This record gives sequence, C-alpha cells and structure tokens, in this order.
Amino acid sequence: MATIRLTILSSIKEHDGRLPILVCISQKKERAYIKTEFLLDDIAEFDNGKVAYRKDANVMNKRLEFVFSQYKEKFNSIECIDYFFCNSDKADYNV
Repeated sequence: MATIRLTILSSIKEHDGRLPILVCISQKKERAYIKTEFLLDDIAEFDNGKVAYRKDANVMNKRLEFVFSQYKEKFNSIECIDYFFCNSDKADYNV
C-alpha cells in the first residue's frame, strides 16, 4: 500500500544551506519527494513529522498541516492505489 508523509533529507538542501520539508510518497520500496515552501535551518528542528524547537513552530505546523492535507486529499482520491507508481504520477500532486 502506498503511503504519504512529511520528511526532510539532509542530502537535499537549498543554496543557502536550509533544508526544505518534503512530502514523501512511497510504495513498494520506491519513493518520490515533492518539495514544499517550508524551510528549516537544521535537521533537529523537525521531529516526527512536526516542526519543533523554533519560535514559530506552532504557526509553521498549522500552515504545514493545511498544505499536507491538500496533498493527502489528492492522494486519497486516486482510484486504483494498488497500481500507483511514485514516479509516474508525481506531476499530478502539484497543489
């Protein structure tokens, strides 16, 4: 079964060194990542799918939850999820 979640990767950085929060879509050991507009200064500011240890963590989490809910809604609207492949439908998730 395919899953969708929020994550960050230390290997993907912006030109200024900040880390983008990514939407990860995975199925059968394949993963695709969609970059969001949210940036963190350090990997330690992200804990279990939530922004933590920042002054603006509550505000950022609320905005991130809204954006993630839009991706989740589109993800759940796929009719044949068993035939879903991460790399083929990545463009359909642009919100």
